[in-house]
Amino acid sequence: MQIAVIIRVYNRLDDLNACLSIIKNTWTKHSYYIIVVSNGISDGYSISNDIRNNANIVYEINENKGHLSGNSQLLQAGIPLIPKYCDFTIILEADTWIYKDKIIDKYVNKLSKSTAVWASADWIAKYHSLALDFAIIKTKFLQFNTDIFSFRKKAECCVCNYLKENNYDYMFIKEAMPVHYPKLMKIFYNPDKGRTRIFLKIPMITHHIEDLKYGILEKKIIANFVFKKEFFKINNDIKYQFNHKKIIFINKIMKAIYKLTFLRTKKIRS
Repeated sequence: MQIAVIIRVYNRLDDLNACLSIIKNTWTKHSYYIIVVSNGISDGYSISNDIRNNANIVYEINENKGHLSGNSQLLQAGIPLIPKYCDFTIILEADTWIYKDKIIDKYVNKLSKSTAVWASADWIAKYHSLALDFAIIKTKFLQFNTDIFSFRKKAECCVCNYLKENNYDYMFIKEAMPVHYPKLMKIFYNPDKGRTRIFLKIPMITHHIEDLKYGILEKKIIANFVFKKEFFKINNDIKYQFNHKKIIFINKIMKAIYKLTFLRTKKIRS
C-alpha cells in the first residue's frame, strides 16, 4: 500500500535525522512517500542534504507563526504535497521514533474496514482529544477537511471536536496510551512533566532531547532498549544507567490505573 508520511520539524534536526533513519531501515510492510515540512529556516535551522536524501520532498516555510500556530501551519502546508495515489497519510513529529511499521500495518488495515477516518492515541483522559504526534488518517478525508488543523490553542482537543462536530468516526491507537500519567500516579511518580515517553508495545519513544541530561545520546540508548535491538551504534564514556525493570514495572502500573480513569465520562474542551 502507498502511504504518505508528513514529518514536521522546527529545530529538532538531530531527532529528524534519527527518525528518518529508523523509517528507512525498519518500515518495510508498505511503500512510504516521505514529506518533511519545516518552519525553522528563519531561525537558522535549515534542512541538511542528509535529511533531503532520506525524504521524497522537503518543504521549508520561511515564516514561523509560533508553537501552536506553527504546528497548524506545518500540517496544513503538508497536505497539498500528498500524492493522489496515497490512500493513507501518517502525521509524525520529528522527535517521535517508531521502530518498524507493524503498528501502522495494523491500524491501516483496521481503518480500511471501518468508517473511521482517523486513528491516534487518546491524548488526555479527562477530555475528548486525539494525539497529533503520531496519527494515521485517510488521505481523502484530509484533502477535503484541511480546516481540521486550523487550531490556535488546545490542538488535540480541537481536532477531536472537529471530528465529532462533523460526524466523523475515529479510533484509538491503544498501544500508544496513556500519553499522560494518571493524576493518582503523579502523586508517587511524575517524570517527564507528566508525559509518557516510552511505549513498549509499538515500540515508540517521544523524549525531548533538551530534557535529557545527555541529549540525543541518551535518547539513542533508551531507543535501543525499547526497540530490543542495538539499532544505534553507541561508543561513549558516559556513566548512564537505564533502569529497564523499573520502566517495565511503571508501564504496567500506569496502564492499570489509566484503565480506571478512562471509564469516566469525558468532557468537551472548547
